[in-house]
Amino acid sequence: ACRCTINNIGMEFNKLQSHHENSQRDSNDRFKNDAIELNHRALSSVSQSDEQHSDTDTHINHPRTLARVLVCISHFFSEISEWIWQFSTVVWLTSLGRDDQSISLGSSLFLNSSYSATSQVLVFLLVPRITKYVNNSSSKSTWLAFSRKKFMSRIILGQIPCLLFATLLFGRELSNDSLQSSNGIDGNGDRDESNRQSTILLGFVSICLLSGFAQVLQSSYEVSIERDWIVAMSENDGQLLESNNVLLNQIHLICIICGPSIAVLLHSHSDGWSLVCVSLIKIISLILMNALIKR
Repeated sequence: ACRCTINNIGMEFNKLQSHHENSQRDSNDRFKNDAIELNHRALSSVSQSDEQHSDTDTHINHPRTLARVLVCISHFFSEISEWIWQFSTVVWLTSLGRDDQSISLGSSLFLNSSYSATSQVLVFLLVPRITKYVNNSSSKSTWLAFSRKKFMSRIILGQIPCLLFATLLFGRELSNDSLQSSNGIDGNGDRDESNRQSTILLGFVSICLLSGFAQVLQSSYEVSIERDWIVAMSENDGQLLESNNVLLNQIHLICIICGPSIAVLLHSHSDGWSLVCVSLIKIISLILMNALIKR
């Protein structure tokens, strides 16, 4: 009887043990299934968040990229036209200072150095005073209260009348020199010669002042782009700021090489042809710059 009782107890124990193992196996299977389902849910939520994040980044970076492209194109027009203009003024002033002219203001070296000195003095005196209004929308004065775009539009369009009058004066002086070299002075006396000398001097001073003011506005544009616009577009992103500065420097170096080369091709013909072509290139570039900056 005892032996039967022990066998029954052992069988019951084995049944309980097998039942416990089955229940534990089922719980482990349910736990694994739950874990797999949670993993799938987590992966799907992460993929959805990544898609939303990528869409947001694309939405944010698109205006920034467009602004960067427009500023770079505008800067290219500014640099290439400025180098063509500066190279051309050296050629024109050298023509005015030829030794075969009956009435001359001096050597070409004197004319070029005087022109450059006038421009640099005006830049030194006026550019710091102009660029402090680059973003002065909070000013109490209505006339001085304008945003970055209005400031850039004014300093770009302000160069056009200066360059137009300077081009007309250059053409007048070059045409007078060509007439003098072909016909000579007619001998009407010292008074006529003095009047001619005064007219030439007044024309040269006007050229220096007008071109100097145009150079002031051009320098103000460059300072605004390199010190304000690029920083504002970077939005406290140091890597993007460095990339933008490198890109502007590359554009500057390309224009240093290409600008004088284009000017040489334009000056291969007559002075009148070069005057028309250079002035048109400069004015059209300014109009395009203004349109791009407004975008």
